[in-house]
Formats: sequence, C-alpha cells, structure tokens
Amino acid sequence: MNTKRRMFIRQIAASLVRRRSRMIVALLAIIVGATILSGLVLIYYDVPRQMSSQFRSYGANVIFTPDGEEGITEENLEKGIAYIPAAELEGYTPYRYENSQIHNLPVTFAGIDFGTVLKTSPYWLVEGELPSSDGEVLVGAKMAESLGLKTGDTVSAINSFQITDDIDTSDIPSYEIYTDPGTDEVFCDHELELTVAGILDTGGSEEEYVYVTLDDLSYLMLSERGYDIVEVSVASS
Repeated sequence: MNTKRRMFIRQIAASLVRRRSRMIVALLAIIVGATILSGLVLIYYDVPRQMSSQFRSYGANVIFTPDGEEGITEENLEKGIAYIPAAELEGYTPYRYENSQIHNLPVTFAGIDFGTVLKTSPYWLVEGELPSSDGEVLVGAKMAESLGLKTGDTVSAINSFQITDDIDTSDIPSYEIYTDPGTDEVFCDHELELTVAGILDTGGSEEEYVYVTLDDLSYLMLSERGYDIVEVSVASS
C-alpha cells in the first residue's frame, strides 16, 4: 500500500513539474478570483455603511411633524421613536418655535435639547459653547449680527402681550404688568434674562434663529405645548 501511494505521489509531482506553466496560470486565476470576491464583499458591506455615515453628516434623515395645532406631544414622540430599532437610532432633537423680541426687534426663538442637537445636526459650527443650562442662549450668526451680540453678552428676551380674562396672571411678576392710560387695556412685558453662550454658523437658515432650552422657552411664553418638528437621525444599513 505504501509503494502504491509513493508511486501516485511521484506521478502527481512529475505531472506538476512538466506542466508548470499551467499550474502557475491556475494559481494566478485563483488569486485573481479571490481578490475580486473580497472586493465585492467589501463593496457590498462597507460602501452602504460609509454612505449612511456621510449622509448623516448633513443632518437628520427623518422628520416628525404634528397632525394638529397642539404640536407633537411627548406621548406621540415616544410612539414614533419606538418604531425605529434602537440599534439604528443615532439621536433625535425636538424643536418648538415662538416669536418674541430682543432689543425691541422681532426674533424667532427655537426651544431645543442642546444635549442631542449635535447628533442630528453634526454640521453645526459653534463659536463659543453650546448652552449647558437654563439661562444660556445660542444665537445664529445672522441674528447675532442684526442684534449686535457676541459671546458673553447678556440680553433680555421680552414677550409682550395683552392680558385678557382668560390669562392666568398668578405667575407673572406684578412689575411686568401695566395699563395703557389711553385705553385702560392691560398689557404685560414678560422678561427672560439670557447669556450668550455661543454663536451658530451654518451658512443656512439656522443662523436666523435664537436657540434656548425648552424650559426657558416655556417660561418666556408662559405656556407649554407640543413640539413643532422633531429631527431624527437614523443609521441606514
């Protein structure tokens, strides 16, 4: 049995030696095939991942909008987020928009969660810092230029409105309420002191807003309501 096995091995070896060129071509073909296969596998798995990462750098890829005037409630937001697999959820940021004044100029305030905003808007460039607590504000570059604001400045946001019978004034300081002597109508200038923590530079419409915490915006407007939009960043496969 050993003699037959040795003879068989000698025949195989002699055949390979006599046909070296064919053997080399076969090996090269195997190497080229394996290289092409590994490249295709890399493209199949890695390119979609890289494209998803690049697309997310441009901001949120899913937007929640309300179905009524009261905005998106916390309950509805949680239901919507629950549809997204936890492994694919990068983050989400709710926005509430309100109009008020700074330096007697009309301003659109955006109440947001500063702890999550860079997950949904990674392209934001901030001169200074993001607000880390209530009482701090992030001002868009165009709005900062219009208002003459810079990092470290303190400003007063004012919500001016007429007080009617259906408005609860128990939480409004008395010094903010006054009566128009000509009409006897009662008005309120509700103030919120804010410190500019940073200036936002994006090159887009985001520079036209003043960003505060959601709690500060609720205090300024003396009301709470749902969100106007929620930006969501989802990792696609």
